[in-house]
Amino acid sequence: MELASRLLAPLARRFIAGNTVEDALAAARNLHAQGFASILDFLGEHVRREEDAKKAARSYEALVERLAAEGLDAMIALKPTHLGLELGDTFCLALLETVTGHAVLRGIRVGIDMENSSTTEATLAMYRTLNVQFPGNVQIALQARLKRSAADLSDLLAEGASVRLVKGAYREPATIAHTRMNEIRASFLHLLDRLLRDGRDTAIATHDAVLLRAAKDLARRLNAPPGRFEFQMLLGIRPDLQRRLLAEGHRVRIYVPFGTEWLPYTLRRVRER
Repeated sequence: MELASRLLAPLARRFIAGNTVEDALAAARNLHAQGFASILDFLGEHVRREEDAKKAARSYEALVERLAAEGLDAMIALKPTHLGLELGDTFCLALLETVTGHAVLRGIRVGIDMENSSTTEATLAMYRTLNVQFPGNVQIALQARLKRSAADLSDLLAEGASVRLVKGAYREPATIAHTRMNEIRASFLHLLDRLLRDGRDTAIATHDAVLLRAAKDLARRLNAPPGRFEFQMLLGIRPDLQRRLLAEGHRVRIYVPFGTEWLPYTLRRVRER
Protein backbone atom coordinates (compact mmCIF):
# COMPACT_ATOMS: atom_id res chain seq x y z
CA MET A 1 0.00 0.00 0.00
CA GLU A 2 2.97 2.33 0.56
CA LEU A 3 3.92 1.99 -3.09
CA ALA A 4 0.32 2.60 -4.18
CA SER A 5 0.20 5.73 -2.02
CA ARG A 6 3.35 7.12 -3.61
CA LEU A 7 2.20 6.34 -7.13
CA LEU A 8 -1.31 7.68 -6.68
CA ALA A 9 -0.53 10.79 -4.62
CA PRO A 10 -0.25 13.09 -7.67
CA LEU A 11 -3.53 11.78 -9.07
CA ALA A 12 -5.28 12.06 -5.71
CA ARG A 13 -4.73 15.79 -5.70
CA ARG A 14 -7.32 15.99 -8.49
CA PHE A 15 -9.99 14.29 -6.41
CA ILE A 16 -9.16 15.30 -2.82
CA ALA A 17 -9.55 18.81 -1.39
CA GLY A 18 -6.56 18.27 0.92
CA ASN A 19 -5.69 16.77 4.28
CA THR A 20 -7.35 19.23 6.65
CA VAL A 21 -10.68 20.83 7.49
CA GLU A 22 -9.21 24.13 6.33
CA ASP A 23 -8.53 22.59 2.92
CA ALA A 24 -12.10 21.30 2.70
CA LEU A 25 -13.57 24.64 3.73
CA ALA A 26 -11.45 26.46 1.17
CA ALA A 27 -12.78 24.13 -1.53
CA ALA A 28 -16.36 24.61 -0.32
CA ARG A 29 -15.95 28.40 -0.33
CA ASN A 30 -14.58 28.31 -3.86
CA LEU A 31 -17.48 26.17 -5.03
CA HIS A 32 -19.99 28.40 -3.25
CA ALA A 33 -18.56 31.45 -5.01
CA GLN A 34 -19.15 29.73 -8.36
CA GLY A 35 -22.74 28.84 -7.51
CA PHE A 36 -22.25 25.21 -6.48
CA ALA A 37 -23.46 23.60 -3.27
CA SER A 38 -21.21 21.01 -1.61
CA ILE A 39 -21.20 17.87 0.50
CA LEU A 40 -18.07 17.27 2.59
CA ASP A 41 -16.66 13.84 3.35
CA PHE A 42 -13.98 13.38 6.02
CA LEU A 43 -12.30 10.31 4.54
CA GLY A 44 -12.03 7.11 6.53
CA GLU A 45 -13.57 3.64 6.56
CA HIS A 46 -13.45 0.23 8.24
CA VAL A 47 -12.46 1.68 11.61
CA ARG A 48 -11.88 -1.06 14.18
CA ARG A 49 -11.03 0.90 17.33
CA GLU A 50 -13.68 2.68 19.38
CA GLU A 51 -11.46 5.68 20.03
CA ASP A 52 -10.81 6.14 16.31
CA ALA A 53 -14.54 6.10 15.56
CA LYS A 54 -15.25 8.56 18.37
CA LYS A 55 -12.44 10.79 17.12
CA ALA A 56 -14.01 10.78 13.64
CA ALA A 57 -17.35 11.78 15.16
CA ARG A 58 -15.73 14.67 17.03
CA SER A 59 -14.03 15.78 13.82
CA TYR A 60 -17.37 15.85 12.05
CA GLU A 61 -18.90 17.89 14.86
CA ALA A 62 -16.08 20.43 14.55
CA LEU A 63 -16.59 20.54 10.77
CA VAL A 64 -20.30 21.20 11.26
CA GLU A 65 -19.51 24.14 13.55
CA ARG A 66 -17.32 25.69 10.86
CA LEU A 67 -19.84 25.13 8.08
CA ALA A 68 -22.64 26.66 10.12
CA ALA A 69 -20.51 29.66 11.09
CA GLU A 70 -19.61 30.37 7.47
CA GLY A 71 -23.15 29.97 6.15
CA LEU A 72 -22.11 27.71 3.28
CA ASP A 73 -24.67 25.68 1.34
CA ALA A 74 -23.14 22.40 2.42
CA MET A 75 -23.99 18.94 3.72
CA ILE A 76 -21.79 16.35 5.38
CA ALA A 77 -21.39 12.74 4.20
CA LEU A 78 -21.02 9.94 6.74
CA LYS A 79 -19.78 6.40 6.12
CA PRO A 80 -21.03 3.93 8.74
CA THR A 81 -17.76 1.96 8.78
CA HIS A 82 -15.90 5.21 9.54
CA LEU A 83 -18.09 5.60 12.62
CA GLY A 84 -17.56 2.07 13.87
CA LEU A 85 -20.06 -0.19 12.10
CA GLU A 86 -17.57 -3.06 12.38
CA LEU A 87 -17.60 -2.56 16.15
CA GLY A 88 -21.35 -3.21 16.22
CA ASP A 89 -24.57 -1.68 14.94
CA THR A 90 -25.53 -0.20 18.30
CA PHE A 91 -22.18 1.54 18.75
CA CYS A 92 -22.25 2.93 15.21
CA LEU A 93 -25.86 4.11 15.40
CA ALA A 94 -25.15 6.01 18.61
CA LEU A 95 -22.36 7.96 16.88
CA LEU A 96 -24.48 8.53 13.77
CA GLU A 97 -27.28 9.89 15.95
CA THR A 98 -24.89 12.18 17.82
CA VAL A 99 -23.27 13.63 14.70
CA THR A 100 -26.56 13.94 12.83
CA GLY A 101 -28.26 15.65 15.75
CA HIS A 102 -25.35 18.05 16.08
CA ALA A 103 -25.59 18.87 12.36
CA VAL A 104 -29.36 19.24 12.16
CA LEU A 105 -29.43 21.61 15.13
CA ARG A 106 -27.10 23.86 13.14
CA GLY A 107 -29.00 23.65 9.88
CA ILE A 108 -26.65 21.19 8.17
CA ARG A 109 -28.16 18.20 6.37
CA VAL A 110 -26.51 14.78 6.42
CA GLY A 111 -25.89 12.21 3.69
CA ILE A 112 -25.35 8.56 4.58
CA ASP A 113 -22.98 6.92 2.09
CA MET A 114 -23.53 3.36 0.94
CA GLU A 115 -20.47 1.11 1.06
CA ASN A 116 -19.98 -2.48 -0.11
CA SER A 117 -22.86 -4.95 -0.06
CA SER A 118 -21.86 -6.51 3.27
CA THR A 119 -22.99 -3.29 4.97
CA THR A 120 -26.14 -2.54 2.96
CA GLU A 121 -28.70 -4.03 5.33
CA ALA A 122 -27.23 -2.41 8.44
CA THR A 123 -26.83 0.94 6.68
CA LEU A 124 -30.46 0.99 5.55
CA ALA A 125 -31.66 0.05 9.04
CA MET A 126 -29.66 2.86 10.62
CA TYR A 127 -30.80 5.34 7.99
CA ARG A 128 -34.43 4.49 8.78
CA THR A 129 -33.84 5.23 12.45
CA LEU A 130 -32.20 8.54 11.59
CA ASN A 131 -34.96 9.46 9.15
CA VAL A 132 -37.57 9.01 11.86
CA GLN A 133 -35.58 11.10 14.34
CA PHE A 134 -34.56 13.82 11.88
CA PRO A 135 -37.20 13.81 9.11
CA GLY A 136 -36.23 15.71 5.99
CA ASN A 137 -32.63 16.14 7.12
CA VAL A 138 -30.95 12.86 6.18
CA GLN A 139 -30.28 11.46 2.71
CA ILE A 140 -29.38 7.86 1.86
CA ALA A 141 -27.29 6.68 -1.10
CA LEU A 142 -28.79 3.92 -3.23
CA GLN A 143 -26.64 1.97 -5.69
CA ALA A 144 -28.13 1.18 -9.10
CA ARG A 145 -25.53 -1.59 -9.47
CA LEU A 146 -27.15 -3.71 -6.73
CA LYS A 147 -30.07 -5.87 -7.83
CA ARG A 148 -31.77 -5.43 -4.46
CA SER A 149 -32.07 -1.67 -4.91
CA ALA A 150 -35.42 -1.82 -6.73
CA ALA A 151 -37.03 -3.48 -3.71
CA ASP A 152 -35.16 -1.22 -1.29
CA LEU A 153 -36.46 1.82 -3.15
CA SER A 154 -40.06 0.66 -2.71
CA ASP A 155 -39.56 0.67 1.05
CA LEU A 156 -37.70 3.99 1.02
CA LEU A 157 -40.39 5.71 -1.04
CA ALA A 158 -43.05 4.49 1.37
CA GLU A 159 -41.02 6.00 4.22
CA GLY A 160 -40.60 9.41 2.56
CA ALA A 161 -36.85 8.99 2.19
CA SER A 162 -34.48 11.43 0.53
CA VAL A 163 -32.34 9.40 -1.89
CA ARG A 164 -28.98 10.00 -3.53
CA LEU A 165 -28.97 7.74 -6.58
CA VAL A 166 -25.52 6.50 -7.63
CA LYS A 167 -24.23 3.82 -9.98
CA GLY A 168 -22.14 2.20 -7.22
CA ALA A 169 -18.35 2.13 -7.10
CA TYR A 170 -17.83 -1.18 -5.27
CA ARG A 171 -17.01 -4.41 -7.07
CA GLU A 172 -19.73 -6.98 -6.37
CA PRO A 173 -20.44 -10.51 -7.67
CA ALA A 174 -22.87 -10.99 -10.54
CA THR A 175 -25.18 -12.95 -8.24
CA ILE A 176 -26.17 -9.74 -6.45
CA ALA A 177 -25.13 -6.97 -8.83
CA HIS A 178 -25.46 -5.83 -12.40
CA THR A 179 -22.00 -6.05 -13.94
CA ARG A 180 -22.53 -4.77 -17.48
CA MET A 181 -22.69 -1.04 -18.10
CA ASN A 182 -25.92 -1.24 -20.10
CA GLU A 183 -27.56 -3.10 -17.20
CA ILE A 184 -26.32 -0.58 -14.63
CA ARG A 185 -27.56 2.34 -16.73
CA ALA A 186 -30.94 0.70 -17.24
CA SER A 187 -31.26 0.11 -13.50
CA PHE A 188 -30.24 3.71 -12.76
CA LEU A 189 -32.88 5.13 -15.10
CA HIS A 190 -35.59 2.78 -13.85
CA LEU A 191 -34.89 3.84 -10.27
CA LEU A 192 -34.70 7.50 -11.26
CA ASP A 193 -38.06 7.32 -13.03
CA ARG A 194 -39.63 6.08 -9.81
CA LEU A 195 -37.87 8.72 -7.73
CA LEU A 196 -38.94 11.60 -9.96
CA ARG A 197 -42.53 10.35 -9.99
CA ASP A 198 -42.96 9.44 -6.34
CA GLY A 199 -39.91 10.58 -4.39
CA ARG A 200 -38.83 13.78 -2.75
CA ASP A 201 -35.53 15.62 -2.67
CA THR A 202 -33.70 13.32 -5.10
CA ALA A 203 -29.98 13.63 -5.84
CA ILE A 204 -28.90 12.40 -9.28
CA ALA A 205 -25.27 11.50 -8.66
CA THR A 206 -23.36 10.59 -11.82
CA HIS A 207 -20.76 11.86 -14.29
CA ASP A 208 -21.98 9.52 -17.01
CA ALA A 209 -22.90 11.78 -19.94
CA VAL A 210 -25.36 9.19 -21.26
CA LEU A 211 -27.19 9.09 -17.94
CA LEU A 212 -27.09 12.86 -17.52
CA ARG A 213 -28.78 13.40 -20.88
CA ALA A 214 -31.37 10.74 -20.13
CA ALA A 215 -31.98 12.14 -16.63
CA LYS A 216 -32.60 15.64 -17.97
CA ASP A 217 -34.95 14.28 -20.63
CA LEU A 218 -36.80 12.23 -18.04
CA ALA A 219 -37.19 15.21 -15.70
CA ARG A 220 -38.61 17.29 -18.56
CA ARG A 221 -40.97 14.53 -19.67
CA LEU A 222 -42.29 14.07 -16.14
CA ASN A 223 -42.41 17.83 -15.58
CA ALA A 224 -40.46 17.33 -12.35
CA PRO A 225 -40.23 20.65 -10.47
CA PRO A 226 -36.68 22.04 -10.05
CA GLY A 227 -36.90 21.73 -6.28
CA ARG A 228 -37.52 17.99 -6.54
CA PHE A 229 -34.00 17.07 -7.63
CA GLU A 230 -30.40 18.17 -7.88
CA PHE A 231 -27.30 16.81 -9.58
CA GLN A 232 -24.37 15.66 -7.46
CA MET A 233 -20.87 15.16 -8.83
CA LEU A 234 -17.41 14.45 -7.43
CA LEU A 235 -14.69 17.04 -6.97
CA GLY A 236 -12.21 16.97 -9.84
CA ILE A 237 -14.21 14.75 -12.20
CA ARG A 238 -15.72 16.26 -15.34
CA PRO A 239 -15.72 19.90 -14.21
CA ASP A 240 -16.91 20.74 -17.73
CA LEU A 241 -20.14 18.82 -17.12
CA GLN A 242 -20.50 20.40 -13.69
CA ARG A 243 -20.29 23.90 -15.15
CA ARG A 244 -22.63 23.02 -18.01
CA LEU A 245 -25.33 21.74 -15.65
CA LEU A 246 -25.01 24.89 -13.57
CA ALA A 247 -25.24 27.09 -16.67
CA GLU A 248 -28.41 25.24 -17.69
CA GLY A 249 -29.99 26.33 -14.43
CA HIS A 250 -29.73 23.08 -12.52
CA ARG A 251 -28.81 22.84 -8.87
CA VAL A 252 -25.42 21.11 -8.62
CA ARG A 253 -23.76 19.84 -5.44
CA ILE A 254 -20.10 18.78 -5.45
CA TYR A 255 -18.84 15.95 -3.24
CA VAL A 256 -15.70 17.22 -1.48
CA PRO A 257 -13.54 14.51 0.15
CA PHE A 258 -10.67 15.45 2.44
CA GLY A 259 -8.33 13.88 4.96
CA THR A 260 -5.23 11.73 5.09
CA GLU A 261 -7.07 8.42 4.48
CA TRP A 262 -7.47 9.14 0.78
CA LEU A 263 -6.08 5.94 -0.79
CA PRO A 264 -9.23 3.71 -0.82
CA TYR A 265 -11.32 6.56 -2.23
CA THR A 266 -8.73 7.30 -4.93
CA LEU A 267 -8.46 3.63 -5.90
CA ARG A 268 -12.24 3.52 -6.46
CA ARG A 269 -12.00 6.60 -8.68
CA VAL A 270 -9.20 4.99 -10.70
CA ARG A 271 -11.23 1.79 -11.18
CA GLU A 272 -14.16 3.83 -12.48
CA ARG A 273 -12.09 5.47 -15.21
